[in-house]
Amino acid sequence: MSQRNRLQWIDNLRGFSILLVILGHTLQYFSADFDNDHVANYIYAFHMPLFFIISGFCAGYSVSSFRKTLLKSSIQLLAPYVIWTLFLCLTLNLNFLESIIIRPRYWFLLVLFVVRMVTALSQHLSKKHKNFEFVFYLIFTLVLAIAHLVFKINILCINVFYYYLIFYLVGYYLNRNYENLALVSKNNYVIFVLAVIYAGWGFVFHRGVTPEPIAFLPGFLYTIPLALVGSLLFILLFARFLDRELKLLNFFGVHSLGIYVVSGMICWNLVVYLPQLVVIASQNMLLVYLLFIAICVISGAFVKSLSLINWARPLIGLKYIRREK
Repeated sequence: MSQRNRLQWIDNLRGFSILLVILGHTLQYFSADFDNDHVANYIYAFHMPLFFIISGFCAGYSVSSFRKTLLKSSIQLLAPYVIWTLFLCLTLNLNFLESIIIRPRYWFLLVLFVVRMVTALSQHLSKKHKNFEFVFYLIFTLVLAIAHLVFKINILCINVFYYYLIFYLVGYYLNRNYENLALVSKNNYVIFVLAVIYAGWGFVFHRGVTPEPIAFLPGFLYTIPLALVGSLLFILLFARFLDRELKLLNFFGVHSLGIYVVSGMICWNLVVYLPQLVVIASQNMLLVYLLFIAICVISGAFVKSLSLINWARPLIGLKYIRREK
């Protein structure tokens, strides 16, 4: 499979993932019994880990220096994180410092930025000793996990850095071993087994709840295997069957960062300024799904409009187009 096709199915998969994010948020804020909604639990079992796997996979195409990665990620992730948080604080009358440090709404941008920095720094430190690259990943993962689990540090999303770093690295090494992934995607038995496990496990999964028999274990030891099963299932399905251009999914995939921030803005403002809509929607699931479609359309149209304004493109994670004089 050509690199062009690889990128096509990855963009399709990213588009599918951002649609799951919007649907998950819509169910979370507008459905009557979100915690017991099976659709929501199936989505929350793997959708954000899948995003990090995709990000790590795309990072595997090239290895930039730490300095270049820092500059690129600051422009693509950190700047939008600060700017969109400011917009959100102005519209919802929130405390800016608290929203940036304590309770980040756009946590995905912040976490992905730090994950990129950790991996870039690990690669930089192990440049002369590539066999020890994994050692640096392990060290950073343990440091972040200890800061969260032992010292109970929860600011700046430190409680999830180490968790999502794992998925980012899974994606990175899937890219490095893409030929093996392509072979596995042709194995119907593997796909069937993963589908059965995901269907059964996802049906009994509840976000934030560890089953009683293993409640003494850290929750991530329960959620990571399920997230990997769900993510790998859809990676194999898209790699095998959807390695062509699908315009709608491709659009949402290419513009996923912008659609993520805009759809979040829409959801949170609807909840605050139209509480009666929450009440009505909670009594009619059809309305919840219609809201999901409306949020997708509005987010997509708004992001498309911003993409046509050159100076606004970095706000939605797109490259600024340099005009030739």
